[in-house]
Amino acid sequence: MTDTMEKLLAAIRENPGDKVLRGAYADCLKEHDRMLDGLIQNIIAEPDRDEWRLDYAAELERTAGAVKCTFQNCIKGQVYIGRDGMKWIPCPKCKDGRVSDGRAELAEFVRVQVELQQYNPRDCNQGTCRTGGRDRPCTSCRNHDALRTRERELWPAVRGRF
Repeated sequence: MTDTMEKLLAAIRENPGDKVLRGAYADCLKEHDRMLDGLIQNIIAEPDRDEWRLDYAAELERTAGAVKCTFQNCIKGQVYIGRDGMKWIPCPKCKDGRVSDGRAELAEFVRVQVELQQYNPRDCNQGTCRTGGRDRPCTSCRNHDALRTRERELWPAVRGRF
């Protein structure tokens, strides 16, 4: 950590609500190849701006990678089972001994959250919207339900980051 970063961080500790200080710290982090940390600082400084969240998701996706699968001593996508003889089966978690590092899933989760924020729950009533006095499923409700479903599917992969 540079002297400038330390001074900015000390100033932020004294005045955590100062958006200018936090923005300067974010820029400093980005200049030192800590883009994700810088974007988090931008999100903290301006929580109402979805652009920062979407930039964060894009950076997560850009830097997403794979790590070694650790499921039951997986070796190149194969798992040994049984005591009496060698029996190898395909690994249920991977195909080639590598799994996602979680960044791609987190990026999608952030995007889903940004989209969900745009829906107004007062307009909908358990999957139906009141349009012209009639209760009927609408496109907005179906999209909302699909986003909630995707959010639940992604949650196990991202829960450890919250």
